[in-house]
Amino acid sequence: MPSYSQDLDQFMKTYNKLVSINSYHEAEKAIGKFLQKYPKSIEANLELGWIYYMTYRYIEAEQTIQKIRAEIPPSDSNMLCNMYFLSAQIYLGQDLYHSAEEHALLALELDEKNNKILAFILRLLKIQERYSDIVKMVNQFSSTISQSMNATVYFAEALIYLNRYSEAEQVIKFILSQQADFVLGLVHLAKIERERGHFVQTEQLLLKATQSHNYVDEYEPFLAWEQLIDLYLEMDELDKHTKAQSEFNQLVENYRIRFPNSNI
Repeated sequence: MPSYSQDLDQFMKTYNKLVSINSYHEAEKAIGKFLQKYPKSIEANLELGWIYYMTYRYIEAEQTIQKIRAEIPPSDSNMLCNMYFLSAQIYLGQDLYHSAEEHALLALELDEKNNKILAFILRLLKIQERYSDIVKMVNQFSSTISQSMNATVYFAEALIYLNRYSEAEQVIKFILSQQADFVLGLVHLAKIERERGHFVQTEQLLLKATQSHNYVDEYEPFLAWEQLIDLYLEMDELDKHTKAQSEFNQLVENYRIRFPNSNI
């Protein structure tokens, strides 16, 4: 008869495959089946929390975390880190910035070289427009942040808002030399070109971003569309504006069908 570890290994293979193709409903069903056999499984409950988070069910996600928080062994730093990082993202989803930052920093203490956690913290600082804090954190964790495209592009965005355009452009062009269709890189380079009054170049960059599938978070293409729509208004390109607005509205509608609990 298979042991718990064997069953867990098989479950995680199935679960990770489903999540990799954004099949969250099927992933949740797989978790439910596993929890019928192992209802106290910390690993499976953590993954259930992630599924709730990724489908915008923040209250259920938080309740799941609270149920297993005391069960995680203090010696298991990996699982504690995972739990703190998930909690941070749940709190951010509810606009609870202080709690999100507190838990993200707890996760970072357990894994200082985790560039996903660092990218999350930079994103959190960006949302709060704490651009000087972003630069400070980049200076502190430069070697780790340089390994994350998202973290690096948040640094570039901070430089833009601090009016350090030449430095920001250098950072973004380095990013795009690695991944030429990286959405956030294109979006922020477009910001610089627009600031310089180069509307044609701005339009080209944003159009490329709207057609790219190279992003980390699914909200990122919306940024490109929003900037493109605003650009057409500034350029008095009303036909292009109407067409872009229509395509954007359809994109939003499709997203809401997939994720009905989203606030987009």
